[in-house]
This record gives sequence, structure tokens and C-alpha cells, in this order.
Amino acid sequence: MIFEKNNDLVHFIHIPRTGGRWVSSLLSQSNYESTIFGQEFWGGIQTNHLTYLEAKQFYLDRHWTEKSFTIVRDPITRFESGFQLFLNFTLIENISLLEDYDYFRWIMEDKSMIIWVEGNHNKNYRFHINGLINAHSAMWRPQSDYVSFDTKVWKFENGLNESFSQWLNTEVKLDITPNITHNVQFNNKYFDNKKHELSDKIKENVFNYYKADYIRFYTDML
Repeated sequence: MIFEKNNDLVHFIHIPRTGGRWVSSLLSQSNYESTIFGQEFWGGIQTNHLTYLEAKQFYLDRHWTEKSFTIVRDPITRFESGFQLFLNFTLIENISLLEDYDYFRWIMEDKSMIIWVEGNHNKNYRFHINGLINAHSAMWRPQSDYVSFDTKVWKFENGLNESFSQWLNTEVKLDITPNITHNVQFNNKYFDNKKHELSDKIKENVFNYYKADYIRFYTDML
């Protein structure tokens, strides 16, 4: 998402399940305005979850900037945080099936699914997808797919706190209001507080599936 303040543009690359709604609210409460215009979806993906390259095609030239930042998260905890939606979309009743890597990969890349999405202005959308990797929310796409080589990266594990806002000001060159993080308000979703504990084997499959993310962002966990 491209935000603007005093003619200064910044591209917040919103990777799902990494605190993006909180960050968007932080920017908004620091008087940054979103420049997203028009449609809610582009290429079947929600416009607020586009990768760097997709956003570069979506935004008009006058709304584009190479200044970008994002938040990444340990792929296993990220996967766990979205597991309620995983179950809702796939309708899997026996979670232990995911302990088989070939089955896990089939769900991620090939399983045929119909997903209903509630959009803005009382619009409902229906998507047919093959594999969760192609879901409208982009929730299961590898995080390494999102960024450019110049994107500034913060780790979710370091906290969404005053240190993060200071990092935005010093490293990304933003103008975030001081001492604002403890007052940031954002909309919780029903699945935010749904907690699921995955077996070690499923975690291993998640680790292997998102190996590129560990190589790019979490080399200390390899």
C-alpha cells in the first residue's frame, strides 16, 4: 500500500499476518493517507496485499515510490496465526493429514476450492482457486516473494512498539508521531484470537515449504 504525507510517498508492503492492520493504523494516526484507488482486487488479489512487483504494475506512476518497508514473521508462527482461516477454506477435518508433506503441498498448490469473500459496500465475491497459495488474501504466499532488494525489513519478533516507530523514522525516513504506539487502534478479526497448536511434523512441513523465507530472513533458524 502506498501512503502519502506532505507529498512524501512510502510503500508499506503488507504481508498478511505480520501486524499489517496495526501498521496501517499507525501510519494513519501519524497523518499518512492511503493512495489506494478504485478496485478492491487486482489479479484476484486484495490490493492491500500486493507484492512489490504487483504493486508496481497496479499503481499509477504518480502514486509510485521505490521507498518501501515491510514486516516479516517466522513462517511457522505466521502459519499458525492464520490456521483458523486455513481450516475454514480447506474444510479439512483431520488435521493430522497435514503431517504428510505431499498432502500438505497438494493443499497449498493444487486443491480446488471455492472461497467467498465479503468486500466493501456489501459486495460479496466468489473465487475459484487451485491451492491456498493463490487465495485472494495472499496469506500463504512466501514472504520472500513480496519484497524488493531495497525494501527495509523489520521482524515481527522484535515487537510493534516504540522501537519500531523509531526505526521507521530513522531507517525508512518517515515522520511517525512520537510515543503513539501504545494508543494505536485497529480492527480485530474473528480469527485473530483463534489459537491452534500444530504438531512437530506439521511445523517441519511448514518449515520446508517456506525454506526460502528462512534463507532470506531467518538464517539463524536454519
